[in-house]
Amino acid sequence: MGLFDFLGSLIGKEAKMRARVPVTRARDLTGQTGVNAQAEQHYVQLILGEMFLRRSGEWFTKRYPLVYSLIALHYGDQPKLEFANVSGKNRFEIKQADLDHSILRNYPLTPLLPFRGGAVEIDLGLVSMQASNLIESFAKTISDVAGTLKLAQVAEIANISSAIAGGVQSLLAAGESKTMLSVHDMMLGGTGGAGTVKSGFILLSSLEEGEYAGKQVWITADGVRVGPDAAHLAALASQDYILLQVRVTTTRDDWQSLSAIGKPLDGAIEAKLKGQAAEAQALLVQAKMAAYRSADLTRIDAARVIAAIDKYFKDTAAIESVVAASGQEIVGGKAAADTDDDLPRNTHLLPAMQLLGSDRVPALDKIDLFAS
Repeated sequence: MGLFDFLGSLIGKEAKMRARVPVTRARDLTGQTGVNAQAEQHYVQLILGEMFLRRSGEWFTKRYPLVYSLIALHYGDQPKLEFANVSGKNRFEIKQADLDHSILRNYPLTPLLPFRGGAVEIDLGLVSMQASNLIESFAKTISDVAGTLKLAQVAEIANISSAIAGGVQSLLAAGESKTMLSVHDMMLGGTGGAGTVKSGFILLSSLEEGEYAGKQVWITADGVRVGPDAAHLAALASQDYILLQVRVTTTRDDWQSLSAIGKPLDGAIEAKLKGQAAEAQALLVQAKMAAYRSADLTRIDAARVIAAIDKYFKDTAAIESVVAASGQEIVGGKAAADTDDDLPRNTHLLPAMQLLGSDRVPALDKIDLFAS
């Protein structure tokens, strides 16, 4: 049984009757809702925007919360890419005294995933797990491993996501678990109609569905609120709830994590500063080729990265400024040291992207990877 089917089998009648409230674009005062994902232009990311647990004698004594998520990207005839995650007690430790007024915010459940078109399927839920040393230890292990994947590159995720999914399935089946809140959505690439892949927020509450009838849910800079209009908002009444955010963005700020591109670029810069022109050019091409082939980048970003690398490599003053900031000395146009560890790894990709700024770049198929 696949993980999507397994998760569906765990959802009881009570969870299905709980409130599930999508927040409209007009009621998102942060302006993050309603961005339509365009193939090869946007990234998609799931974020646990908020989690609140009402006071209960069972939370963190007899039972503890566990949030699971699963996202699958379907496009063309390519194998679907699945990313499973689970965050348990080790990440959500809350003291009993803090229940009812402690809110956890902004836990990324996935890395930025390039949207290639097609469909995006998501499953997310809050599960109440029976307290057990063995199960808690297992949950911590799966949670820790899944947590490291948020920093991994897409190719690495694809290689081990099935193992994580299997661990999540085994964990949820290992003890007496109760699915408190859940959501399952299939979103399709398109132009913005109902059911298309777009940014937004979904509130999942322990209150029954009917209790939100007539209520207006808002997203503010301070979190989720309810009220008749933007001028009269209040915090939610005490209840277990989670706020799922589907983020859609064209930009990323984690350039240091793209080591497949950053390391050869660092090597190219280092070779250039040592006067090793042929080696520098070979490593420069390697960095650009890595960007061209990267599964972590949209095609638009791949073109931007290649353009940034070219522009930065030619700007000696910018390079020397970054090297000096890293503690190196430039002597006669060359790095003072002469070892393989002269510069920290993946030092130059972020400065290269910052130097490029908002410059227009040619389409990826118009770029010459071997141009010097």
